[in-house]
Amino acid sequence: MRLVYWLELIIAYLFYFTGLYWIRKLYLERRGAIAVIAYHRVMPGAGDLGGMTGEQSLDWQMRYIRRRCIPADWRGLLSGNLTEEGGKRKAPMTGLRVLVTFDDGYRDTFTRGLPILERNGIPSIVFAATDFIFEGKHPDGNEGEGLVPSADDLAAAVKSSLVTLGNHTASHPIISTLEPGYFDRELDVSQRAFQTRLGIQPEVFAYPRGRKSDVKENAVPILQKHGFKMAFTMIPGLVSSTTHRYFIPRIGMSHVNDPV
Repeated sequence: MRLVYWLELIIAYLFYFTGLYWIRKLYLERRGAIAVIAYHRVMPGAGDLGGMTGEQSLDWQMRYIRRRCIPADWRGLLSGNLTEEGGKRKAPMTGLRVLVTFDDGYRDTFTRGLPILERNGIPSIVFAATDFIFEGKHPDGNEGEGLVPSADDLAAAVKSSLVTLGNHTASHPIISTLEPGYFDRELDVSQRAFQTRLGIQPEVFAYPRGRKSDVKENAVPILQKHGFKMAFTMIPGLVSSTTHRYFIPRIGMSHVNDPV
């Protein structure tokens, strides 16, 4: 993993200092591109290379987005270039837009991550699994009071104009392994939990794990039935004029922890 990290870093520096980065950025801006980036946990300090983002790393990344890009809100995606069928639509001539998302709903997302985004005025989506945030149960075995957001954390997120809480199922199952009826029940349980505990009905969804093998076309009518307007994967890529709104690509950022 460390070798892969250093190779990625070398390629990134070459891309930046040869000018290819700026050419590509200009091209994407003129195409009205949207990058959706995804984080998980936010750790103290600079973080490490174990799939966690450090506070310092997140802070410089958000400052970069504020200075160099256009922070995006998910509702702007709906009025932009997304379609239900993936059919072509002319992309608006805007700068490079970036939508920030977090998965699972760990407490440090709320206590360390969201204050950084609030300070920089950047909208975000937190996709939360309801069995975890309300019951403290997470399928990866990470259970404990310090990992679960408090009632105050969740209430503050609901009140914030910059934070959207999204649905990440109830128990975090891999959707491609579920029968449609079971997926339907997962969404019903999680949406009811959001309504009962927080008085909200999320309109955006993220597939647990979200790789290409984890999502299925037959999930779309079930998502529509429960009122979801778009769904996010973890399939790498940028949002384009042909992006299907229920299979939106995202770029994982949890491994990006370069020194400030």
